[in-house]
Amino acid sequence: HSEFLDMIQSTAHQVLPSPTNDTEMEQQQLQPKWLLWCAKEHNMEWHMGNESRPEGMLIKKSESHCITPGLTRAYTVGMHTSQIPWGNHMKIHIKAKACKGDQVYEGANCLTILNDRPSALRARTVTSAGMAGVGEVKTSQALQTELWNVAKHSFAINRKDAIHTKTYLKDHEGVIALENLIGQCTHGHSCKDKARTALLNIIKNNQVDLTTTRPSGEP
Repeated sequence: HSEFLDMIQSTAHQVLPSPTNDTEMEQQQLQPKWLLWCAKEHNMEWHMGNESRPEGMLIKKSESHCITPGLTRAYTVGMHTSQIPWGNHMKIHIKAKACKGDQVYEGANCLTILNDRPSALRARTVTSAGMAGVGEVKTSQALQTELWNVAKHSFAINRKDAIHTKTYLKDHEGVIALENLIGQCTHGHSCKDKARTALLNIIKNNQVDLTTTRPSGEP
């Protein structure tokens, strides 16, 4: 989200300024500061939908935890990332205390959760690590008009771009599923039996050679 990025950059420059001399550098190392931001409620998802919607479909979505799109951390010079609450995105809002009022400008070391706008847009397609929520969803034309306007204004994504992306994903669905399957259960990646089963079914339905790892014609 464009406003999300502007807010993060503005706050980071204000709360975590770059040191201009050795004294400021030493001060930051003695009193390290960090900030976290994440999107949680009032987000959007893009689903490929059926053939009647060539651009796919957008839906509103809210979660009880931080989602990966937009999850951002900032910290002062010399600080090691191990000093910042991190790890499973579903638990970050539990590990890190929430920023309240002017606290973010006083001491930092807190999490800001953006809930007042669609802060993030994530795709639910065969590229999804956990394959959660991939499939048919219900919507209305009025809602689609509203959400595509938001996507264009806030995320610079229009229907033409979505049509192009959906076409590519459909044309190479089987091979993309294979690459997703190869990444399953590797370091930093999802590891779910349900996702593996779904990916194997897509590979089988598309009759993909299991030794193939790139779409035809791709480098």
